[in-house]
Amino acid sequence: LNNIRHLARENTVALLVSSEDGGKIVSEYFKGKGECPNIIVGIDSGLHREGLDPHGENTVTFIQQMQKSFGNQFKGISTHEGHCYRARSRRELKSIARRTRDLMLEVKERSEQAGIEIKEVQVGATPTFPHMSNTHNHDITEAHPGTYALMDNTQVKLGIAKPNECALTVLGTVIDKRMIDTSGGKRGRLFLHP
Repeated sequence: LNNIRHLARENTVALLVSSEDGGKIVSEYFKGKGECPNIIVGIDSGLHREGLDPHGENTVTFIQQMQKSFGNQFKGISTHEGHCYRARSRRELKSIARRTRDLMLEVKERSEQAGIEIKEVQVGATPTFPHMSNTHNHDITEAHPGTYALMDNTQVKLGIAKPNECALTVLGTVIDKRMIDTSGGKRGRLFLHP
């Protein structure tokens, strides 16, 4: 946090707070200090890796606490719909994108009904990016598409890109396909794909 504080002196820095425990640590650390990053609250839209439950009873209360603690430095909410990597079709990706958008706008609406200003609503995952449509009010303010600009083999497997559309490739030589012992006595293959 000390490094973030130093960065915030001369740069615009955003800190994602994705748990109540994390919120307490960040609030206590930055209390009374001049340099403070922008604060974004993480929402779990289905990946279940981080973020607050969008339907949780304490979610809006926590967002309210972050706004109270950080004032104008509190900016809004963000999610990473990484569960979309398990999608089996473009139709499913489109559905996840739509649900993610609607879920985040529900959290925004509930927060605003409680008197909290939500300036930013952020979403992001490469597979859903081509299917992420905004509302007429442009309620989604940022999208973080990850590798979308470059594309990679994951996007090929999901049917989003073709191999010749990927800007990121690795060229290697197969050196051995035999089974080998790796650390811990586990057996694995040692090879590079050409």
